[in-house]
Order: sequence, then C-alpha cells, then structure tokens
Amino acid sequence: MKPVYGDNTMLVVAPIAFVDLQEGMTVVYTNRHGRRVAHQLLSLTRRGWRVQGLNNQAEDAELVTPENLIGVVYASLATEEP
Repeated sequence: MKPVYGDNTMLVVAPIAFVDLQEGMTVVYTNRHGRRVAHQLLSLTRRGWRVQGLNNQAEDAELVTPENLIGVVYASLATEEP
C-alpha cells in the first residue's frame, strides 16, 4: 500500500454501491485467494472494474465485481512505529 499508506496504517472502509464507484477511487475487495486487497479503480468493463496497486507495475489479474467488493477507502489513520 506504500507510498500512500505506510506501515501501521489502519484503513476505514465504507460500504458503497457498485454502481456508485468511480475511476480513481481506492477500494477494498476480496481476491480469489480470500485476501483483502486495497487498490485503485482504473476503468469499468462489462465484467467489472480493472484495478491496480499504486506500487504495482501491472494491473490485477482479476476484476472488482459486485460479489467481491467490500467498500471504498474512506479514511486512513497512521501511527508511528514504537
């Protein structure tokens, strides 16, 4: 999640309707391995949203769909390391 979200950062994720998503939003979704992923929306296709992590060289292999969408990143809270 770097460079935007550093270590020890908590994300506040708000539910959002799939039809309300917009290009550039950062969303959280569950990937096919059951892991939660926070990535940025690139563009909408007929099958779902293309997404990519800010530090990734390529977009994700899977799409964000109504079925795997958790929500949109609404806020972040960071703490300093001890």
